[in-house]
Amino acid sequence: MTNFYPASLSIESMLLNSKALSPISDETRLSLAKVAKLDVASYSEADVRAEVIDPIVRALGYEKQTYFSLEREKHLKIMNKDLFIDYNMTLMQENFWVIEAKKVKRKVLRFSETEVRQALMYAVHPEINAALLVLCDGRILHVFDREESLTAPILTIEIKNLVRDFDTIRAVLSPWQAWFFEKRRVLRLIDKVFDREPNMNRLHEFRSLVDDRLAMKRSIVLRNYQELAPNLNLDEHSAYLENLHYAELIDLHFFLRHSGSETNAISRGLVEQCSPDPFQVLVKIFPDLPRATNDKYWGGALHFLLTLEASVQKVNWLPAYLLDSDNSRATASAVKCLIALCLSNFSDDQGRQCVQLYAASARRFAKQNLISQPGTQEMAKLRHAFVRHNVDELSFAQFVASPAGQLGNMLNSLEQVLTQRMVAECKDDRGKFDVAKARQRVRDSWRQERMMLGDGAQYRAAREAMDFSEMPWSEGSIAYDNLGHLCLCVIEAFPQWKAYTLAEHKADVQRLMRYGSWQAKAWLESESMSSRRSVQDLADTFFFGDSETLQGLASGYGVEL
Repeated sequence: MTNFYPASLSIESMLLNSKALSPISDETRLSLAKVAKLDVASYSEADVRAEVIDPIVRALGYEKQTYFSLEREKHLKIMNKDLFIDYNMTLMQENFWVIEAKKVKRKVLRFSETEVRQALMYAVHPEINAALLVLCDGRILHVFDREESLTAPILTIEIKNLVRDFDTIRAVLSPWQAWFFEKRRVLRLIDKVFDREPNMNRLHEFRSLVDDRLAMKRSIVLRNYQELAPNLNLDEHSAYLENLHYAELIDLHFFLRHSGSETNAISRGLVEQCSPDPFQVLVKIFPDLPRATNDKYWGGALHFLLTLEASVQKVNWLPAYLLDSDNSRATASAVKCLIALCLSNFSDDQGRQCVQLYAASARRFAKQNLISQPGTQEMAKLRHAFVRHNVDELSFAQFVASPAGQLGNMLNSLEQVLTQRMVAECKDDRGKFDVAKARQRVRDSWRQERMMLGDGAQYRAAREAMDFSEMPWSEGSIAYDNLGHLCLCVIEAFPQWKAYTLAEHKADVQRLMRYGSWQAKAWLESESMSSRRSVQDLADTFFFGDSETLQGLASGYGVEL
């Protein structure tokens, strides 16, 4: 038996590209033991399928009408010839491996060239494109990796040893293992192509193409999450979120809008993963250099830090922008620094301020593009229809699904892609973030916005005809401090920090009230606004003091200043 992993993969990569096997049940073990004792000498192919292969497939975790499904006697065509494949295993409707049943008609425990070639013909069909071929005659089971070798199988199991060797089969053929095997195929293809590449520029160009393609998958990943997340049992859903790995919580869920209970679960999960060493979580959320973020991201980051502070008084690492004048690593000091940054829209951190302003502009620009495309709304309706048709009627995803929600997913994805690209392009060869370049990118984005928007009449008419149901309104970000408002909403659940914020940042809360924050108004309900916001005040906060750009965009978007 050969290695299941490319030689180029490190131990870490192999762990990241495979799944640990859970213990099999006693019932499954008994079923496999029964198969191992069968006398298959007189079995037909149909007998092998029914009595040997079917129990093995079920024990692996495949079942009709589930995410881990299978097709029997799948019909294929080559030219005018009809083919029927015995089994076709799928994971989330994608084909990953095929299995062929054979009669016991050989004296030696191996399959003939003709039999392997028949399975290969099925596997290479464009409707299948599976790398793994499995042949079984009731006595032996062979697994071939057609991209590795067709002269020797990567796995040979005698059915009489099925119970003993079943974990070896599962390591290759169980649903999630097949899923990760497909991902490793991508790495092998990269090796095949680039091991002979002489042009370094081609390497950089391809990396950019791959990064862009993966970033564009963001909306698909979000949709998959919505479909797979546990349904209406909110306690179960909270437990699901709480147990996710910190990287998924930060890179995925920090960019989503969540309910209060979901936000609490996410923060609890992150705090739990901070024990005993919080460094990996902290550096992921708060890297030294600016990363792609938006308002929701910083709201989630602040909620986590406030939750952490309640149980952890000091941490072993903090980035420079969360250190106070004494360079204290006290969690409370980090909370104070982050509150000050969020309430001031990162005015004292130019790099992160540029990312925030660019993200807001990118979202507005992305919305213009979506609205200008004639098929956008129909695409959103079609996606919504697929959810309605395919998702359990009593599931959480069914209840929250809407065409407007699909539009929101598309908008979120475009905003994130553009912001990630901006951050990457503003780093030099050593990874240092170039603030001057970032400021120019923000200005360029505003210029593109205005150019595409024109006088805004056509855009506003199209917007009225399309239901985005956004909250907050994207265009409102030119005159509304959503980050500051969200910061107050997060702090509201922490009475000690609410009192601190009112005592130390009252001027910021008053400014947010002038900007229209209902949370600020609730905090200052006994006070009346001393003055209205000014155009220059808004320009200083959101446009580097450029009031002409602010007024031009406000006019086009129809935003009252």
